[in-house]
Amino acid sequence: MVDYNEHIDFLILQYSKGIISPEGTEELLLWVEKNSTHKIYFKEQLAVLRAVNPSPAQFADASGSLAEFQKINKRTHRITSIKRAVAIAASIALIAVLANFFFNQQEDIQTKTVHYTARDSNLTIQLEDKTQITLSKNSELEKPEQFDDNFRTVSLSGKAFFDVTADASRPFTVDCGDINIKVLGTSFEVETDTLANLVRVAVTKGLVSVNHKKSEMQKSVPANVQVVVSQKGKLIRKSEIESSNFLAWKTGILEFDNTSMAEVAEELTRMYGKKIVFNDKYLESEKITTTVDNQPLPAVKMVLEIILNARIEEKEDTLIFYAKQ
Repeated sequence: MVDYNEHIDFLILQYSKGIISPEGTEELLLWVEKNSTHKIYFKEQLAVLRAVNPSPAQFADASGSLAEFQKINKRTHRITSIKRAVAIAASIALIAVLANFFFNQQEDIQTKTVHYTARDSNLTIQLEDKTQITLSKNSELEKPEQFDDNFRTVSLSGKAFFDVTADASRPFTVDCGDINIKVLGTSFEVETDTLANLVRVAVTKGLVSVNHKKSEMQKSVPANVQVVVSQKGKLIRKSEIESSNFLAWKTGILEFDNTSMAEVAEELTRMYGKKIVFNDKYLESEKITTTVDNQPLPAVKMVLEIILNARIEEKEDTLIFYAKQ
């Protein structure tokens, strides 16, 4: 019994007119070669179609059509295979081009950097993740134009205060030469000393990890603690933060509570950049209680002259303290 359907008849009709597709040819051949009954049916149908609708036939007679049909299928199969191979090769080439383009784009994003420089005054920076950085004057910070999906890394030279937005999936890292500071979300100050090859880290909130890139040195620093480490990975000092004066460069506030003038002088030098000399040495040991709240230097001088009963003379970059007679 002949196993046929309208689809097979349609393929035979297309074949008789020479308009069958390579895929149709392959399908028809598989059907014809399935058994001898299909072969006979194919020859009979082809003969009827050519008798009813004579046309410039490809073949002289129906008996030779099957053999020719098989030859054409082989040629068609080879052509189809070549086309498929070319298509696959083209697809691979396209994927390679797109992958290379994507890689280069990613590389460009990661290698492009943004530089920030604070010269004569502090500079406040807000990053795309809402992290806020206050860069002290004469300091520089560098970061990628865009953070990637795994890390947030910046490089610092000088001094800065970081208020880092928490993101457990992307640690925040501050690179300072061979020392880096890693956090998830916290507030801390970092100061680099290139002459002494030291890095100071003071934490006001949260927990940070101070690491040496070339050794196993790793120090966890909690809130209200500061450490000083060398670029060689040696811990120089670890101590509690006793006052908020270390952030005076950022806040503009200095608080002194029964503090010796020797210590006051150090803080004022950091704040105003003036060297302080005591012409009368006993003034150096005098203790005072006062607050400096974003005041200009002349106002601070006037307050100290009253408290100490002293005269302060300014010569270029130096303040000289004289006791009043």
